[in-house]
Amino acid sequence: LNENVLQIRQGPTVDPALCRGQAGTIFIDVFSGQTGPLTFKYNGNPVTSDQQGTDQYLINISSPVPSASLEIFNAAGCGLARQISIGIGEPLFDYTSVNFQQTEQFIAREDVTFRDLSQDEYDSFEFFFGDGTQTEKLERNQTNPIIHEYAISGTYYVTLRIYNDLDCVEELTKTIKIGKGYNVLSPNVFTPNGDIYNQCFKPLFNGLAEATFRVYDAQGALLYEEIGTPPVNPLTDTLSLVGWCGPDQSEGTKEIITPYLIYTLEGKTVDGVEVFRDGTFLLLR
Repeated sequence: LNENVLQIRQGPTVDPALCRGQAGTIFIDVFSGQTGPLTFKYNGNPVTSDQQGTDQYLINISSPVPSASLEIFNAAGCGLARQISIGIGEPLFDYTSVNFQQTEQFIAREDVTFRDLSQDEYDSFEFFFGDGTQTEKLERNQTNPIIHEYAISGTYYVTLRIYNDLDCVEELTKTIKIGKGYNVLSPNVFTPNGDIYNQCFKPLFNGLAEATFRVYDAQGALLYEEIGTPPVNPLTDTLSLVGWCGPDQSEGTKEIITPYLIYTLEGKTVDGVEVFRDGTFLLLR
């Protein structure tokens, strides 16, 4: 039995509420050599805890402060302390490219260089580029350039997220416009035949804040109309369409004779620019 050894094996880890300055918990795993149960003080005051396992504890903090000492004691009165600083700096970043420096426009398939310019207290950061990709978590004062290429034109929301040593988080999001700021792509065939592939037809787009999608038969009769659903969070999600999944096969519905169909897409970009696309596509069973 060793009453003189206490060693933190994991943590301290604070929950998001504490990072926001609200009441919350601190998780910690402390090797105690069976000298527990352990007791804790936060900012000089005793605090309660809930033991989660042999050496794991959730420490209850009702009045968090930006920086405080967490003191840990075993039954023999031996102790150690760890500084708990929930304060975190201000995220800042910029980005540029060769083409932007020459024309003040970003273009698809060019290298865009991002720089972390965050200030004050933080230890690491990561970029989310808005096209489904991100960096790994990088240490502060990263010396290697952070370069990303956007494959197609569009409007993307780039987020820089910074972390302190307790994984408290702050983030900043900016918009980057690549090319004309939007892109519309459309398949030329779909197969609503009951399998799991290619069941519905819809244009694919990026950078639109409004969209109305219509499908017509070869004689110009309207078969389908849909207004795009706005995202819950425009910084992480995009306007979406369900798409047309073929003619209704219920009794009394007129069967489409021609496999050739027409679609239109009317919309506006996030900058208010009006967009119109139309074309033909095939329905194959």
